[in-house]
Amino acid sequence: MKPILTNGNNQVLTPYGFQDDILSTVTHELRTPLTSIRAISGILHDNPDLENDQRDQFLDIILEESERLTNLVEDMLDLAELELGQAEWHTSEVDLVEVIYDSLAATDELLRSKHIQVQFRLPEDIPLIVADQNRIKRVTICLLTNAIKFCDETAGWIGIRLRVRGDTIQLDISDNGMGVNASKRHKITDEETGHLMGNTFGEEPQTTNLGLLVARYVVNHFGGKLWFEKGLNHGATFSFTLPLSPSAG
Repeated sequence: MKPILTNGNNQVLTPYGFQDDILSTVTHELRTPLTSIRAISGILHDNPDLENDQRDQFLDIILEESERLTNLVEDMLDLAELELGQAEWHTSEVDLVEVIYDSLAATDELLRSKHIQVQFRLPEDIPLIVADQNRIKRVTICLLTNAIKFCDETAGWIGIRLRVRGDTIQLDISDNGMGVNASKRHKITDEETGHLMGNTFGEEPQTTNLGLLVARYVVNHFGGKLWFEKGLNHGATFSFTLPLSPSAG
């Protein structure tokens, strides 16, 4: 059996390789944007005299949901390639600080629109890792958008911490969201039986569960680990480690 993804308390997230679970996840994540696009398209079709402002608002929603579907399809294709061992890897020495700043630039508009504050704990001198820079950037963006989605709506805050832990480098991305319920962002399986405990997505995340599965594949490919820990009172932290480059030692 392939390894599975756990959180910091050894609770088990949806294992990759369980095709029925992946199909269920895809079905769940397709339903909401498709329903939204169909409903709004119907309103636009049946009401040709809508005010321009309202029409523009509906069109913006259709564009956003279409982009969401595109991202989902990309995750599905990536997951299929990774499952079949057909993914292409472009390995080089990677500066994770650079990856973090590039990922923040990619999510800047979303951060600004939600007025989310970002705090850093980045050491001045961080060793390099050997990985695929574009794929590690995608992992980081995945965790950032997940944190953005679940931040406190009135005073959103995200913490980014990078540190060396033994012979690995660890990136932590924390949010001040819904606390204990943060563990319900993803499908959870029973630790002993491996059976699903039900669909516990709660709100629809911008970062899909498939996105997290792809992220875990990437991190695992380079000998790292990906997990999450829930806060006692609020928030959650998603973390991953990657081995340091041999030349960094």
